[in-house]
Amino acid sequence: MKYRVVAGDYENWDVVCYGSSAYFMLGLKKVKLDRTTVAKCEVVDDATKHSFWRTLIAGGVGKAVFGTIGGLAGIASTMRGKQSFLISIEFTDGKRSLIETDEKAQRILVKALF
Repeated sequence: MKYRVVAGDYENWDVVCYGSSAYFMLGLKKVKLDRTTVAKCEVVDDATKHSFWRTLIAGGVGKAVFGTIGGLAGIASTMRGKQSFLISIEFTDGKRSLIETDEKAQRILVKALF
C-alpha cells in the first residue's frame, strides 16, 4: 500500500508499507523505518477523511469529467468513512516528517517501530 509524506524533510516521498516493514521511497532512494532509524513516532491526529472541501473537490472533478453520475461517484468516494491518521516521525539523525495513513498502515508502522 502507498501513502505520502505530507510535510517535513521527506515531503512528497511515498510511504510504502507491506508485511511488517515500512519505507519512505522516492524513485530508487529508500529509507527504512525501523527502531534503528526512528527515534520518536507519535500519532498527531486521527480524523475521518471526508472533509467538506475534499468532498466538494471530488464531486466537482467527477462531474466535470463524467457528468452528473461522475459527480455523485466522486462524492460517494469521499464518504466511505475511513479513518485517517497523521503520524509525526523523528529520525535519529534529527530529520522529521509528517505522514498521513489509514488504520492498516498505522498498525504496520507501529509494528515496525516498536
